[in-house]
Amino acid sequence: MAKFVPLIPAEENNPTNLFVSIGAGLVSGLIKTVEGVVSLGAELVDLGADSNTAGKVEQFFDDVNIFEDEAQDRVAGRLVEVFTQIGLPAGAGAKLATKMASKAIKAKKTGKYANLK
Repeated sequence: MAKFVPLIPAEENNPTNLFVSIGAGLVSGLIKTVEGVVSLGAELVDLGADSNTAGKVEQFFDDVNIFEDEAQDRVAGRLVEVFTQIGLPAGAGAKLATKMASKAIKAKKTGKYANLK
């Protein structure tokens, strides 16, 4: 009879529940999505003003994101965290692109922008 062998032996004695890790990964991914946008602005401020704004922003989000440790305890939590960080901006971008494309098609059909090529 086949015996179940876990993929990662380090997770056998892990005290964090799988579902807790997945939930923490979702929340941590949401927080990190916001952190990415804010950090980009802080980096640009640092570039122009030669300040330490990005470091302060990073420290703030490290203090706010209490779910990161539980998300990092299991592979499933890490994957949910990463897919949340990638999926939310990609979904928003796809929605915006679809909206813009439908407006462009409608404008072309009505002849509103016929002189533009």
